[in-house]
Amino acid sequence: ERTAGTDKLPLDRLKRNAEEMVTALRETIWALKQKQVSLTGISDRMKSHVNRIAPDFPQVKMQVREEAVIEYSVSPASAIHLMAIIQEALTNALRHSGCSTVEIRFSGKKNFRVTVTDDGSGFENHLKEGGYGLQNMKQRAVESGFLLDISTTEKGTVVTVGNADTLS
Repeated sequence: ERTAGTDKLPLDRLKRNAEEMVTALRETIWALKQKQVSLTGISDRMKSHVNRIAPDFPQVKMQVREEAVIEYSVSPASAIHLMAIIQEALTNALRHSGCSTVEIRFSGKKNFRVTVTDDGSGFENHLKEGGYGLQNMKQRAVESGFLLDISTTEKGTVVTVGNADTLS
């Protein structure tokens, strides 16, 4: 920091990347310590994540909502995948959509659905297939046995992940 002088941007990026890696490692350790991870636990982690990143996006209203009693639990590996899918959807909305609001909604009882909805500009369908983040989301859903749906228009994007009973 002392030798960076006035150009602190590269150092700030390095710090942010290091903080993100430490946070991801903490989330992984948290999930792996559990026998089963409840959707309520994942929702609580997402609330903490949103609170942590909100100062970097003051122009965007972000919220995490829970509907109904969420009794659904997943394996630690599936929890890690689910959190990564949600975080990727949130990151895409914040960085690429130009949105003013993003909502993460957890719902279900014995089955579950998580939706990440933004009011941004959406994106073209051919881009849906091309990005690494979107490909990673799809692969994580497949590995966990979840279904993933991504719908987008000029009025925003909705990413939905859940089990078979909730997406049909």
